[in-house]
Amino acid sequence: MEDRIRIRSEEVLSDDWAVLKKTVLDYRRRDGQW
Repeated sequence: MEDRIRIRSEEVLSDDWAVLKKTVLDYRRRDGQW
């Protein structure tokens, strides 16, 4: 499964008592396109 997901960016939104992140990713389809 990990070869089908590519992380594009990661942004920390909050770093208080817990870390909140925004993650943008690409998902590879069955035909091989991202």
